[in-house]
Amino acid sequence: KQFIDNFSEINIGSEITFSGGEPLIRRDFFEIAEYAKNTGHHYLNLFTNGVLINNEKMAEQISSCIDLVQFGLDGATENVNDSIRGKGTFNKLMNAVKLLKKFDVRIDFGISLMPKNVLDIEENLIGFLQSIAYENVNVRIDTSIQEGRCNIAHEDNSRIGLVKSLDRILKNYGGKVGQMLYQ
Repeated sequence: KQFIDNFSEINIGSEITFSGGEPLIRRDFFEIAEYAKNTGHHYLNLFTNGVLINNEKMAEQISSCIDLVQFGLDGATENVNDSIRGKGTFNKLMNAVKLLKKFDVRIDFGISLMPKNVLDIEENLIGFLQSIAYENVNVRIDTSIQEGRCNIAHEDNSRIGLVKSLDRILKNYGGKVGQMLYQ
């Protein structure tokens, strides 16, 4: 709370993003988020894997203080996503989306293209978005991550291939669902 107070003195009305690790693991997450909202910050983001959003009460709490929830998504299909993020994470994320839709929470999917998921995203992203059937959703696709699961910093040919795949995804997308952003 002290950080929020100090930050608020200089940046009242600004945007705050809660990220991690996993921010929802904090027992005081909602206390902090509500405090930030009540301190005058107009827009609060939550970046999460969605695993802990597993009941309506949690979804309702999120809707009361968070303006945008961004889920990390590493595959448009269960098989690909779970091979990167861990078994069962895709279904838990889909359950979280279902719960948040009930409270009309804005949802973004943050996707990092990497060799392990590029074909899945290219071939299945539109169907994935259509299956969600939700207007309040956006997609952010990133090819610039240079650490962690998708380290391609020294693989120029892979990076060029990912960017070409992104171009194909955007051409296939054609504005059919939500909004797609390229970072």
